[in-house]
Amino acid sequence: MDTPDRLGDRRLRLNVGGVRFETLKSTLELKPGTRLALLAHLQESDETWDGDTNEYFFDRHPGAFTAILQYYRTDELHTDHNICGNIIKGVSFT
Repeated sequence: MDTPDRLGDRRLRLNVGGVRFETLKSTLELKPGTRLALLAHLQESDETWDGDTNEYFFDRHPGAFTAILQYYRTDELHTDHNICGNIIKGVSFT
């Protein structure tokens, strides 16, 4: 389950390819109409929710997700030189 932070926002935990990430619900809502923004609203009713671990699970490339989450935070997309652009284009988080 998501937990409130000190400002009343909710922290969400996402497991992407075995790597755990935490972010705020408000961060995911910065890109309305995207898969992650929808996730912030559906919460536990989303099919990616794992009630045993209290997190969302995506079988995707965790390095690609690092870049995508940073894009949500900064509105700029930068990738590590080890990540092929086609991986980013094919990822269905957004």
